[in-house]
Amino acid sequence: MNSITHLKIGCCNIYPQEYAIQFDDQEKINLQPKFIEVIVYLANHYPGVISRNELIDNIWNGNYYVGEKSLTNAVWQLRKNLNGTCGKTEVIETIRKMGYRLLIEPEILASQNPQIKEAASSVKPKSLWRYLPYVALIIISCGLGWYYGTSQDVEVEPTIVTITTEPGRELLAAPSPDGRYLAYKWKNADHNKNLYMRDLNQPDMPPKQLTFDNATVGHSVWSNSGEYLFFSRADYAKDLCHIIKMNVFTQQEEVVAHCAGDGGYRYLSISPDDKTLAYRGDHDKNLDTGIYFVDLREESSTPVRFSCGRDCGYRDRDMAFSPDGKKLLVSRRKNSLSENIYLVDLQTKEAEQLTEGEENIVGFSWHPDGDRIVFSAERSDVYNGYLLNLETGKKQSLNIEGFSFPVFTRHEKPTLFYLERSERKFISALNLNDEIASSPFPILKSSFSHHTPDYSHVAKKIAYVSNESGYYELWVSNNNGEERQKLTNLKSTVKYPRWSHDGKRIAFLAHVEKKSGDKLYIIDVQSKQLKVLSTSFDDHNRPSWSFNDQSIISSVYAGDGFDLYSFNITSSESIRLTHDGGRFGIMASPEKMLYTKRGKNGLWQLDLSQPTDSPDRITEIINGRDFIPRYTWGYSLDGIYFRRNVKKHQRIIFYRFADSSLTPLVKLPGISIESFGSLSLIEDTHQLVFTQRGDVQGNIKQLTHPMFY
Repeated sequence: MNSITHLKIGCCNIYPQEYAIQFDDQEKINLQPKFIEVIVYLANHYPGVISRNELIDNIWNGNYYVGEKSLTNAVWQLRKNLNGTCGKTEVIETIRKMGYRLLIEPEILASQNPQIKEAASSVKPKSLWRYLPYVALIIISCGLGWYYGTSQDVEVEPTIVTITTEPGRELLAAPSPDGRYLAYKWKNADHNKNLYMRDLNQPDMPPKQLTFDNATVGHSVWSNSGEYLFFSRADYAKDLCHIIKMNVFTQQEEVVAHCAGDGGYRYLSISPDDKTLAYRGDHDKNLDTGIYFVDLREESSTPVRFSCGRDCGYRDRDMAFSPDGKKLLVSRRKNSLSENIYLVDLQTKEAEQLTEGEENIVGFSWHPDGDRIVFSAERSDVYNGYLLNLETGKKQSLNIEGFSFPVFTRHEKPTLFYLERSERKFISALNLNDEIASSPFPILKSSFSHHTPDYSHVAKKIAYVSNESGYYELWVSNNNGEERQKLTNLKSTVKYPRWSHDGKRIAFLAHVEKKSGDKLYIIDVQSKQLKVLSTSFDDHNRPSWSFNDQSIISSVYAGDGFDLYSFNITSSESIRLTHDGGRFGIMASPEKMLYTKRGKNGLWQLDLSQPTDSPDRITEIINGRDFIPRYTWGYSLDGIYFRRNVKKHQRIIFYRFADSSLTPLVKLPGISIESFGSLSLIEDTHQLVFTQRGDVQGNIKQLTHPMFY
């Protein structure tokens, strides 16, 4: 076969023997030899689709360990150098799960027949000695060419650089398109949550503050022009949430849209042409929160809903436009223990599931080559990062502890910023008999997380969950945190244990393998016998027991919203208890249940002895101004213990049934008490046990990894 010495693709001349390319009327540019070999191979086989295996076999001699990453890097570099020539937006096309092909027909302008053998045979043996210096020079040159041509294949260690070290937590990194600036959210020691910007070219300079208010900022994203920063701002006191467009250099702001103000993450993404902003919103209260698109070219543009609205079986949360703007990564949550990543074609709306079996997706980002993504997944409060090849489906662990919310830069050599988070939960006890107020003291605290305690005065034990085994399993201990015993080995995530009144069984939630929802489990503590309640619902929420221990009470989605149901543990027969969004309930007597509502503050009492239409059936016990938590409250015969968030601190409050009085018991800094935790009274020692959060650390780091190239 003739050896190509000059070919042309569009307006780009390629000189394989020189490992160079040259656009019309421009200087030559040298590329790595492997890059040239790839484009020549595709040109030789135009217009066919060439598989990755074939390219690796012929260019990397079948070395798949090196070739997998190097081929991806070669295609990305070729696209970066060739795309956009002569008006063509794309030169190399990726055919998913098949390979690559050229989209422009190559012109072979010159080739050369090999005649080395003929020339060599005409040389007399004695005269060969005069050519030895030249032969040596050629060998050395070839060796150097091979070394430098394959140097990108040599394995090197990842490099991690700490970017932020301010006191408090630095969150949600957003690098500018050119990689010079880094915007991020900083929650400082005063619990203010504002945006800051750091100049990475001047690391010794203090960061510049961009926002100055008491509202809470969320995710941010730069325009591709590098001129504007888009971010969310939520003012919970005023029940407002806005998407803001800020000129980074003048700090002028304008409102672009209204966002979801439900307290969850407010994700953002911008299309590569700067025309469309995607964000998580809740414009229609009759629909679930979802992804909306707003046209940035028009003032006062009406947002268009992208996500499914009702009865979808999932909710769209995070999103990211692909580098070519044709696809959208979307994380879809089916329940509290099932969230996965999907790839949606923006033209056809067809969705392809990319991950399976994940519990919580904690950010993702496109590699600039458009063929790979990096994402973070959390399981049992352990955060891990992965690189996923969208063509092959191959997933590789980055092996970085505490990895979350990754984001790639968009400039020539991609680096990645991520949030390193470290958090441990532990169980504390508060003495209620002390004459002098005392602070809570830990009874279960270690290098692992322990949380959601529930005490049985009959069994004299605390039920709780711990990730000591690598998964959140069900454990029990005495009221001092000693005599610990693991009761389950589900290798899943156990949640929200609750003792039966007789102290013989514990109800809890767990994720059933290959099922999408949280199921209700009951374990007999003595025999360790495990039972799954078979109900007609796919998903269940935090359980409690009926007063006679014959049923489990849990909130489920009934088609017209969430409400509390009771499920008979023998027959699984269900009875609907509430019709007003009941979220979590505790039976105070055979006929009366105290409960909280979804979307409405306050503590309520349901009297099951009253007719359904009786005005006395539902009574407000504590008004919504004083009582806000859905779950972090506990019942006793004398009253209710509950958590209250106050600016810059938290309190545990006691509400007394006898006189409706409210008594503060303890004041704790920041967010010490877990928001979705529990409060449980140990009657024997008059102690309150609950989940505390340790010092939550959050620093932004920069990662350079050989897998990215």
